Amino acid sequence: MIHKDVLKLKNIVRKILINNLITRDNDIMLFNLVWEYQNKNLDSLSFKEFMKLLNNKSFFAPESIRRSRQKIQELYPETRGYMYFERHDMQEEMKLILKQYKNYNPTSEDTQGNLFD
Repeated sequence: MIHKDVLKLKNIVRKILINNLITRDNDIMLFNLVWEYQNKNLDSLSFKEFMKLLNNKSFFAPESIRRSRQKIQELYPETRGYMYFERHDMQEEMKLILKQYKNYNPTSEDTQGNLFD
């Protein structure tokens, strides 16, 4: 993708993330709104026509949209969705659990037998 196109995509994605909360956690909705921005007649295209245009690079690639979303959410915290905060809360919880396992010292009784019994 050309640098100019990348900047254009990032601007489109940022506007959509700010104005449509659901797209912060739902890439499929984000793809749809980006593609609608690119082609106002998206609903009138058949699936086959759409896939042909996507393949011919008339639309931004889903992976490019996803990467743009990821970078924008990294740079602009106000565009992050609920799942971002949910993941980070779970991350802290997992760190505590892993720390407990790291400090765990099994006795010989604990190591007897098969792990899958």
